[in-house]
Amino acid sequence: MPTAPRTFKIYNGELLLFYNDLYQGHPLNTKILWNQDEHQLHAKAV
Repeated sequence: MPTAPRTFKIYNGELLLFYNDLYQGHPLNTKILWNQDEHQLHAKAV
């Protein structure tokens, strides 16, 4: 899956890369989704 060099975030000292491209013909930037529920998603990811 492609990531964009400008679509990243440092969270708790970790470098997070986000998908930012077309998905099923529509633009999708997963960083936006991440920012909406950051704490809960990070807890699920670890």
